[in-house]
Amino acid sequence: MKQLFQPQSVAVIGASSNEKKLGYKILQNVISCGYKGEIYPISPKGGEILGLSVSKSVLEIESEIDFAVVVVPHSLVLSVVRELVQKRVKFAEIITSGFREIGNIEEEEQIVAVAKAGNLRFLGPNMFGIYSRTSSLNATFGSKAVQKGSVAVITQSGAIGVAMIGKTEVENIGLSAIVSLGNKADLNEADILDYLENDPYTKTILLYIEGIKGGERVLESFKRVARKKPIIVLKSGTSKRGALAVASHTGALAGSDKLFNEIMKQSGVLRVFTMGRGVHWSQFLSNSPMPQGLKTLIITNGGGLGALATDSAEKWDVELLDDDFSGRYGDVGAVASECGSFKNPIDITGGADREAYQKTLRLAFEDPKVDAIIVLGTEVAVFSAEEIEEMISEEFKRGFPKPVVFSFVGGKEMEERVLNMRKRGIPIFEEINEAVSSLGAMFRFYRNILRSREEVIRKEIPTEKISEIVKVAKSEGRFSLLQNEGKEVLDLLEISNPKSFVAETPESGVAFSEEIGFPVVMKVVSKDILHKSDAGGVFLGVKCADEVSEKFEKILENAKEFDSSAEVSGIEISETATPSTEVILGARRDPQFGTTIMAGVGGTMVEVFNDVSFRSFPLSKEETIRMFKSSHLHKILSGVRGEKPRDIETLIDTVLKLGEVVESRIGISDIELNPVFAYENGIQVVDVRVILE
Repeated sequence: MKQLFQPQSVAVIGASSNEKKLGYKILQNVISCGYKGEIYPISPKGGEILGLSVSKSVLEIESEIDFAVVVVPHSLVLSVVRELVQKRVKFAEIITSGFREIGNIEEEEQIVAVAKAGNLRFLGPNMFGIYSRTSSLNATFGSKAVQKGSVAVITQSGAIGVAMIGKTEVENIGLSAIVSLGNKADLNEADILDYLENDPYTKTILLYIEGIKGGERVLESFKRVARKKPIIVLKSGTSKRGALAVASHTGALAGSDKLFNEIMKQSGVLRVFTMGRGVHWSQFLSNSPMPQGLKTLIITNGGGLGALATDSAEKWDVELLDDDFSGRYGDVGAVASECGSFKNPIDITGGADREAYQKTLRLAFEDPKVDAIIVLGTEVAVFSAEEIEEMISEEFKRGFPKPVVFSFVGGKEMEERVLNMRKRGIPIFEEINEAVSSLGAMFRFYRNILRSREEVIRKEIPTEKISEIVKVAKSEGRFSLLQNEGKEVLDLLEISNPKSFVAETPESGVAFSEEIGFPVVMKVVSKDILHKSDAGGVFLGVKCADEVSEKFEKILENAKEFDSSAEVSGIEISETATPSTEVILGARRDPQFGTTIMAGVGGTMVEVFNDVSFRSFPLSKEETIRMFKSSHLHKILSGVRGEKPRDIETLIDTVLKLGEVVESRIGISDIELNPVFAYENGIQVVDVRVILE
């Protein structure tokens, strides 16, 4: 990837002398932005453009070419790619549109096939270009006034990318790289992250994505790089349900933006929902020192401002230091008055002048208990907007030894000075919530570094024996396991479930019921009926032999009415599990993220309440517990209304085993347990659903 960002030579294929054409704009940017390598304009018209001699074909150039810009009509792209392969060009960007994004998939796939066969890697098509600070290469049709800095921007959308560049320009934020991905026919986020991970100029990475392609590899890159550098993601839309989503609650519930959100959080990626916040976070995280702990102090000259910051701190997971500062900060001017407070937030009151603010801030910088600081205020008679800017600017020049954010409010002059300070890289905000959110992002990145030291847990499972059950089902043309087969899988995994048999006649149903002991549960067994309750295929608390015979016939009748073509293999007779806290556990092969696991509050209303959480697999025990805590499940399991805590350890062990089943790629795409009765000691799986790939 180094040659993509640091090419020794660049060819612009489709270069134009017409200033209104993209071929002119891109060539002009390459020339004027300081690129020192060889530049070769290519156009069938030949001649000269911007002082450079134009070749009619890339094949006319005798020297090697590291990187090519393709900006020709889409009907010519395939032939140009063939020439690039013949020339043994290493990298290219295809600016041209008119492919997959408008349904022209076949031609795009032809380009991919030709490029792959010739070892040509490329960005696009349908993109606006790439900028690299390392080589001063601006091969985009965006602004040529790109300020060099430490934020790398990766974007799937050309328009959003141009807007991001404009936003960073307004905020005076320097960039280390800009990469437009377009249709991601070849290179994607993972490829770019692999380079940026070790790029010395890049401190923070800001991405805009619409969908993830090659999700497992991208996710692995996210997890790895986010431990070294902050990754901020702005994503549009929500994920689509896969074809098998309706076959399991796990799939249906995963078909939402919630899955993306939780897996990004697990990976250490910082998600934003507005471009402005993404830019603010990028600037703050690139320029601020790393905290050495998690405790934050608020300094303010107004109690109301401190209260607002306290609310925001809770929202953004910023932990406030709970301490009395009177012993250390007691000689700070106005804070000693009756209206002030030495509790966090420290209120130095409206009577605090520049000296009081400066002294308090410097004490906080020196205080070993304080890891980060939020400084708030409003301009007052003794502390004008001009003095506020002077004080903050002086501290900024000295250098902040700890993360600090400022938010000062006032009139028009104060707003102008805030904007002026922001442009100089000072972390100051008009809104308190924006200031605290930036600090929250910093702490999330810091926590992710700490979590990266956690040990991933793997479970040994009998894959060969489970695989045999899957093979039998597939040999019969089935894409799900029958209930008894699912329970056989549970037995192999040593996951507790009620004793059961499959009866083919009412008489055998009675015999099995008497062996198990009344009352029993009766369920339809059919490869064509996945949601048994919906088909009237479940009866609970069946109390005697006559009732078994009656319900047996009723289940068959209901199944036929539900689906006349449904093939019923029998009726499962199970012992009745003692009702308890209902949990849903699941694992599935997600089309974007690979193996994911789920846990939440279970039962028949699971899709109504959607109180579940997801994680990508594998994961640590600590992360599994965080998954439980992301819904109400953990609180319920911990004991509510005088009930004793449930067996969380066994539930954790169980869901990790489910993840291993799907991860082992033995033909199972979804496995779901719902409900699982959780007891003080142990669990009972009442129902299991297994979907095959």
